[in-house]
Amino acid sequence: MGDIITFSCKKCGYEMKAPVGVGLASFNPTVIGELLHGEEREEWKTLSDKGVLERCLGEQVMASCEHCGGLSNIYCVSGQTAERKYLWGNKCPQCGRELTLLKDIQAITCPACAGSLLDAKRTGLWD
Repeated sequence: MGDIITFSCKKCGYEMKAPVGVGLASFNPTVIGELLHGEEREEWKTLSDKGVLERCLGEQVMASCEHCGGLSNIYCVSGQTAERKYLWGNKCPQCGRELTLLKDIQAITCPACAGSLLDAKRTGLWD
């Protein structure tokens, strides 16, 4: 079960609610395939259909874009074959560039004012 996190900035009033973590379907290949798009979906489906993925996990994560400065909540899928590791879904919804995944949700800088760290509080649960 994942958490609903409310991110807020005490300096400028910015606020964002976002699901973070894994749910019951995070290991389900059908759900993962439906949530990926375009070339990433095709690449994932090819590897999944061949049965070569040794690990695969879909999760809701926070991410930032170094290019446009956006803060996003994305569905990101990590996978691994014997030869390589994969990461799908980590594209900025604003500019399409690769995102940086933010592992420590307590250390996210406000995207609106860049003046302080966002306060991250658990305000609910999701599946």
